[in-house]
Amino acid sequence: MKMFESKILLECENPDTTAGGIYIPQIGVKVGIVEGKVIGVGQGRLNPNTGEYVPPIVKPGDRILFNFGTAVTIDHILVDGVKKKFYVIPEVEIISVLEDNEKIEGV
Repeated sequence: MKMFESKILLECENPDTTAGGIYIPQIGVKVGIVEGKVIGVGQGRLNPNTGEYVPPIVKPGDRILFNFGTAVTIDHILVDGVKKKFYVIPEVEIISVLEDNEKIEGV
């Protein structure tokens, strides 16, 4: 799936289920900080002064923290015959890029 401009395609743990797999139905708008893995990025944002694209700050494989309330959900994409759920956010909604050895608890 190709992303445009400053859009970021993410995969993350399903925030609608607990670690034990118990389903939590969505009621209202879901908010909170979630960890996600970058799957794809657009070409970046357009600099209006130069007309050139500023490359994104993340690349596929990076782990990030983002506000789940700003994500657009894309359901039921088949990947190797398995239905998966992905999320799209604008780059400006990235809160932090995690280092390889960083582990965030409670997110």
